[in-house]
Amino acid sequence: MGVDDVVAAFTAQADLPVTNPRGITADGCASNDDCIAAVRSEEISIYRFESPNEAEKIAETLGENGHQSDWIVLKYPGAKFDTDLTKLSYAGLIDSMWTSD
Repeated sequence: MGVDDVVAAFTAQADLPVTNPRGITADGCASNDDCIAAVRSEEISIYRFESPNEAEKIAETLGENGHQSDWIVLKYPGAKFDTDLTKLSYAGLIDSMWTSD
């Protein structure tokens, strides 16, 4: 799954806006060789890493604003705690999208 897949999944949901998404791989991944793609919108930033381990390291540096789901890291206010499966959320949707490695 890539960042474009994540953007498409979010935009398909009326309550998960991704306003003005733009590729920021050159800048967003400049300081991390394991970051392979990045997109930023007004609401959220989405990063794709070479491995879940690298994604986890980056998510930890984001504190409560980061959520890691396998190779993907989401960055938005309160992302770490936005995992209630009974409510539609960016973090909950991305976690539900994985089917296999």
